[in-house]
Amino acid sequence: MDTCGECNNRLSRDEEYLKVLLACIFGDTCEPDKLSDEKVGRALSRNGSLLAEMRKARKTYRTMGGENRVLWQPDVARLVSPLLKNARGHFAYELAEHPEGDPSAIGVSPLQNLDQETREAFETVSIGAGWPEVGSRMMDRLVSGRDLSSGWIVVQPSVYRYAIHEYQAVRIVVREYLAFEAFWGR
Repeated sequence: MDTCGECNNRLSRDEEYLKVLLACIFGDTCEPDKLSDEKVGRALSRNGSLLAEMRKARKTYRTMGGENRVLWQPDVARLVSPLLKNARGHFAYELAEHPEGDPSAIGVSPLQNLDQETREAFETVSIGAGWPEVGSRMMDRLVSGRDLSSGWIVVQPSVYRYAIHEYQAVRIVVREYLAFEAFWGR
């Protein structure tokens, strides 16, 4: 599938947004000189509009007990585009097929915001009733167990994992913080 220059540039900006947002969340700041990730700090220093977006996403509020807390409210659409690109790639890579059309449902949320029942359902993955095509990477993984942990394909522990759920959905977890699902079923 060819990607037009405009779409590719938008995706690059959204990928940077996602990376910077996560660095700011984990660093508990969006101030370039206070971040431990120097590369992200440099990106924020040279890109004033991205820094403004991070400052806008970071909300400070006072609890009833008088404590200051931080709440992040990012532009969710900016998170979805790179994660959906990855989901499409994972689907194609594992099953040697492309999901048709746009997903019928998309969800993105910090894992900690999911209630216990939703979190358990999200973490529980199933290949479904059938087996993947012989020779596909997913079939190889199921037979060998390579890179699999409870149905999840672990790319880098505690950094990135994904799962193909019942040949209809791709689930992604980034830094054991951000959960994403794209569903192509009915």
